[in-house]
Amino acid sequence: ITGLAALGDLVALKRYLRELNDGQRVVSDGLNEAIRDPVLAGFLLGKRSEARERDITLTLSAEQPLPVAADPEMGHTLVTVIGNLLENAFEALASSEERRVSLTLDYQHDWLTLEIQDTGPGIAPALQARVFERGLSTKGQGRGLGLALARERVEAHQGVLSLYSSEGQGTLIEVALPYAAATDAPSSPDVSRREAP
Repeated sequence: ITGLAALGDLVALKRYLRELNDGQRVVSDGLNEAIRDPVLAGFLLGKRSEARERDITLTLSAEQPLPVAADPEMGHTLVTVIGNLLENAFEALASSEERRVSLTLDYQHDWLTLEIQDTGPGIAPALQARVFERGLSTKGQGRGLGLALARERVEAHQGVLSLYSSEGQGTLIEVALPYAAATDAPSSPDVSRREAP
């Protein structure tokens, strides 16, 4: 804001403030309360903005509030896994008339489950068994890493990734991950009762 004001670019400043305001409205829809990890919540807000720019409706929901993970690496894993799966879903909609993706998260009994559903053209049965091979892609050379990387990261955490797809009916990907929540930080010692030296 300060930089744009210093440059005197009022048009860009107004646009930026409008985007911030839209972002605040998105945050107020409960996502920040449902996703307690600020990095993951911020990432999902960014993906929602990206979907809007690509003319895709991205619906985010959490069945139960998702606490911060005890293992800091889990946050990075979720960003990688969800990022790759959402990117695949977005790209699948390139030629679709109906352009919707939903991400649903649920946390129960130290397990996180997530589902990503798209309204794309689906995956041919002959390809479904091979979609997790590195380098296999219908989008050209140098592609085909997203699903393979997502599955590798999930399995590295003893999780499971499953794919269900029907031609003409879109694709559903389900992920289940062991997910231990971080415990609350210990309270500070009460120094008010200490005697002066």
